[in-house]
Amino acid sequence: MKIYDKDLSKDEVIKFVTQHHNNILNNKIDRFHTIINLFDISQGQNVLDYGCGWGVYSFELYKLGFNVTAIDISSNEIDICKTVWSENDKLKFITSKIDDFPSSNFDFVLSNQVIEHVHNPGLYLSQINRVLKLNGFLIISTPNIINPMYIFSMLSPNLEKRLITESEFYLDNYDKTHHHINLWEPTHFNRLLASCGFKLIKYIPTEGVPLPKKLKLKDYIYPKNKYIRNLSYTMTFKFQKVKDVTISPDM
Repeated sequence: MKIYDKDLSKDEVIKFVTQHHNNILNNKIDRFHTIINLFDISQGQNVLDYGCGWGVYSFELYKLGFNVTAIDISSNEIDICKTVWSENDKLKFITSKIDDFPSSNFDFVLSNQVIEHVHNPGLYLSQINRVLKLNGFLIISTPNIINPMYIFSMLSPNLEKRLITESEFYLDNYDKTHHHINLWEPTHFNRLLASCGFKLIKYIPTEGVPLPKKLKLKDYIYPKNKYIRNLSYTMTFKFQKVKDVTISPDM
């Protein structure tokens, strides 16, 4: 199994992911806590963790009493999940695409930092809409481009040169697991989800506000002011499916 492209033994994988899990649990400003708190078992028990990675969220939701099906297109990630967390009747890890599941099958879908890696966001959301029950919930987290670090980068006099360099790099080195190819801010992301049949229930700016690295300040600040918090590095939403919407490839 590989973690960050490094081959690790079974024991090394368990140690690494377990420590990662403990670090998240102990870090009260991590988006993990915000996301988990958006799940309410009185609203349904069946969860699809869509793009589960190392399975930390899946395991925590299982501990809270949910029936969790966790999928990822990476067999390496699924092998890690099975090695670290094991499986049972209420916690399943599957190397699968969402297409393999029947319609109206889940009460919740979790999409944590996945959609920014997707080439066809409309199709991605359409499939989530399909597998969710009517009035089911999508908990989704993604980066926010309206932050000081991103804005500062747009002010560079060498922007064109940087873009050309990036273009050349991504042509030959694109990695779907690690590289972001879509980014939004809250307004347009909300519009995208509404166009795919989802009504916004809750919006939360998550994690800190990232500062430009060239300024040699702290990497993040954690303001109490609710307006400045909207410049957070990531954003988390709870949406409810209110109607069926199918997005076709030619739309």
